[in-house]
Amino acid sequence: MKRFLTAMAAILALLSCQRTSEDVFRVADLQVEYMETPLGIDVEAPRLSWKMVSAKYAQQQQAYRITVKEEGTGKLVYDSDRCVSDISVGVVYRGEALKPCTRYEWTVEVWNQNGRVGRANSWFETGLMGSGWSGAKWISSGQPHFSRYRSRYQIDFDLQCNGKNPEPVFIFGRKDERNFVQLNLTPRAAVLSHTTEGVAKKDWEAPLKQLPSH
Repeated sequence: MKRFLTAMAAILALLSCQRTSEDVFRVADLQVEYMETPLGIDVEAPRLSWKMVSAKYAQQQQAYRITVKEEGTGKLVYDSDRCVSDISVGVVYRGEALKPCTRYEWTVEVWNQNGRVGRANSWFETGLMGSGWSGAKWISSGQPHFSRYRSRYQIDFDLQCNGKNPEPVFIFGRKDERNFVQLNLTPRAAVLSHTTEGVAKKDWEAPLKQLPSH
């Protein structure tokens, strides 16, 4: 009888461990306006998204809770409370008005079908939010015609360089001061390079005489 009870206890423990492992999941891919940790967003009510990740099938979200805090002060600006819903894409922020040029930390808690909870956190940073543009002017041709069906453009411009540094630099796709793509125009060549985490790497170079010019 003692051996039987011991065997039964071992089987129950094994089943319990198996059930627990099958119930494990994590929350990942947190996005704001469909971007990870975006900088300079100018949306008053940004949309938040996330995913449940598990090695097992049939994991389902039954509820979620979102909290958003102002970085630095730790002030809570939004608490959705526990919302019974399986929606995890495009959930609209409904908290206090976001301040311009401010970083916010946000956390999402997710309950699955068995009541287990997973959580993750991320951050986003607002832009000028409609303020600070006094006197600003667009630099353009005056009559741009961009098509949503095209992904490649040719830009014509006239450039005049004065001063001690006659080599202009064009910045494309800048994320921050350590991550960006740039085009340098030297007296002899055009050089395209990218900088990742502060480390620059040259991608392409061509003599100026080979470039189309007026």
